Amino acid sequence: MIGIALVALLLSAGDFRFGRCDGVCAVRGDSALAVIRFGGSAELLESWWELGTKTLVLDGDKVGLGGIDFSQRGFTARWATLPARDLDLEVGVAGSNRSEGDWDDTAVAAEVGRLLGPSGVRAVRIRRGAPLAIAPSTWDLDGNGKLDLWRDESPDQESAEEHALRTALRDAGVRFPQVILFADSIRLGWPLADSVSVHDTALSLASGGILPWRDAAGRARTYLLEGPRGERRDSFAIEGYSPGRIRIRGRGKNGALRWDHPRGDLVVRPRADFPAFGSTDRKDRKSSPILFIEPGALADPVRCARVLAREIGHLGGLADVADPGNLMSALLRMDVETPVLTPTQALRLRNRLDCLFPDPASGSVDRDSGPDW
Repeated sequence: MIGIALVALLLSAGDFRFGRCDGVCAVRGDSALAVIRFGGSAELLESWWELGTKTLVLDGDKVGLGGIDFSQRGFTARWATLPARDLDLEVGVAGSNRSEGDWDDTAVAAEVGRLLGPSGVRAVRIRRGAPLAIAPSTWDLDGNGKLDLWRDESPDQESAEEHALRTALRDAGVRFPQVILFADSIRLGWPLADSVSVHDTALSLASGGILPWRDAAGRARTYLLEGPRGERRDSFAIEGYSPGRIRIRGRGKNGALRWDHPRGDLVVRPRADFPAFGSTDRKDRKSSPILFIEPGALADPVRCARVLAREIGHLGGLADVADPGNLMSALLRMDVETPVLTPTQALRLRNRLDCLFPDPASGSVDRDSGPDW
């Protein structure tokens, strides 16, 4: 059988770590978890056994540990056999500038397959669907010609225009495994928690978060606060933080703002691009991911695949994590060559994919012998 195995070793004592690993391996508490392709192996190291290194070898549907029976030493091994499966995706372009949807389908599919490989995805195929005729009038609620999106939104909160776009797609029958490339202008910013007047020296964001004070080079950042069409445009710098508030200094007289701003205005970063990110309705398990990738970034299949694979992870029930080396990192880290999925993430994603989108060619998953993670 060609596939992967998820192995759980319940460790009774000792200090353990993995050495070489042909897959994804991790020690967590008293358990060692590994996702390894058949024919691969991993070294489980410990600090006090005279026997030294133990090697976990997967051969066919057999799991062994270097010929040593761990059960005789107070250890128990459990595993789930996951046959390899394929994933077929259809990419449709929505928006007036449909020429922007011209990434390399083959290259993107190959990279998505590599990233999702720990969950047993053997191959990903992408075919191009017909362009989607979603009129801007359905989502451009303020008439500024742009889709207004919120930064730092939570899974339970999205902008009114993003919600309108998602509703229009759902009404048109668009469901995963269809994926949407959005090809119209967007406006990306942080919504205010409350209105701000010219006399205010601080503001709060709806997300409860803060704005970065300086950029990566250590330079002070400047932000804009403006209305939907760029009206009431104010520029300000950050002077500090207090609980739930961001202290600001405007460019007006004595550091004041020049305009009063209602709650609907957005804080935006001037000249800040949005090279690649995605959005998924995590409350709807068959929602189509929407990808927002600027034209210049479409030529980079690795970046496009990273965004797509992460949104598939969201559909698979995976939450954002702080680890920059993880595929589900909250920040897109292109400096990480191979972002990983932990064994627990891999099993959760695979179970969700098999439940929602069965692959008849892959056969059934041996869940009875699988670890309960």
